[in-house]
Amino acid sequence: MHTLDHAGAIAPTRLRRPVWPLPYVAAPTLRVALPNGKQLQLPGTLWPDLDAWTASADRSVPAPIEILVLTRKQANVHVGAWHDLGPETRCFGYAAFAMVVFGEVLAVATSGSTMSASVDQTLGLSRRNTIELTRLCRSPQEKARGTLRAMLRLYRDFLATGYPPKNRCAEPTRALVTYSMPGRCGDLYRFDSWFRVRGCKPWGGGATWSGPSRVDGLGADKALWVYPIPGTGDAARAVLERRRRAQRLAAKPPA
Repeated sequence: MHTLDHAGAIAPTRLRRPVWPLPYVAAPTLRVALPNGKQLQLPGTLWPDLDAWTASADRSVPAPIEILVLTRKQANVHVGAWHDLGPETRCFGYAAFAMVVFGEVLAVATSGSTMSASVDQTLGLSRRNTIELTRLCRSPQEKARGTLRAMLRLYRDFLATGYPPKNRCAEPTRALVTYSMPGRCGDLYRFDSWFRVRGCKPWGGGATWSGPSRVDGLGADKALWVYPIPGTGDAARAVLERRRRAQRLAAKPPA
């Protein structure tokens, strides 16, 4: 088992990773019922030779690329160094993942329950049926340039709903949401089939669940992006696609 040090390297401790090498498992004994009521015992050698599979690779060596589940403390070592918003500190539901390449953490994504109880009423989205991608960041090293696209896709299709933030009032997840930073065009999300829903003005005060955000003083609006989950989020997707078609028609110059 391993954890992550400040340089992004893997150090021995506890993480959710299989223990290699795999223990030897003896082949089972097969018994077949005969018409006369007796049983015929078949030799276990009819099964694949498990020793051959176990010895086919050196499983004491870390995988070239793997996704690890992190604690908040482990994730914040990297998020604090790589993301403009710094460490994740809010007290809602939480989950975090790292992309590890040859033993080094190159990208991190974190999930959380949404800050607002009502995410978007027109889409039927609320805190109970929505998961927020709260942080997505990568190492500044040149070799990590392409990791955000891969991490976002893995998060979207597998990690977000596979390891949802704990929420005792949760319903089936209809959508994922995230916010692009002020001044960013959000192409990372657009090219990954997320829908830009609206710009979000800086915090104006008066809310009971939040104070000013660390992005409020950056001089531009952030933007809300939504990815409807296939199946449970089909209704929201239909609404967003109709809006997109209407926007394209409105922007089309007259003939």
